[in-house]
Amino acid sequence: MMRSFAPADLSAAEAYALLVGIVLPRPVAWVTTVDAAGIVNAAPFSCYTFVCNRPPMLAVNIGRRGETLKDTAANIAANGEFTVNVATEDTLVAIHATSAEYSPCESEVLALGLLAHCHGVPAGTPGGTG
Repeated sequence: MMRSFAPADLSAAEAYALLVGIVLPRPVAWVTTVDAAGIVNAAPFSCYTFVCNRPPMLAVNIGRRGETLKDTAANIAANGEFTVNVATEDTLVAIHATSAEYSPCESEVLALGLLAHCHGVPAGTPGGTG
């Protein structure tokens, strides 16, 4: 049975549910960013893909928290840097733990002792290249 949907008739939540159900499998991007105070943020995103190979580009769908940008989006907007860490079976528990709500002034990486897991951090962060 074929179903069709009018995009204008779908709420944002309905559209998201439809789209994530269409694109399978969905790998998880474990994105690390840093804020102006040097606090490292880590968050998982199941809605990302590659856009281009030259220049290498990724697209990450980072929703909002009401009218406010999530920490990841705010950090990227502020400094233009982020790192996508590859999710592995060994990091599943840690990745899930970083999906919890942390205040913007608290680093998931430090709170959960994840420095050993987050090998790639943006330049300018502890262990980064800047």
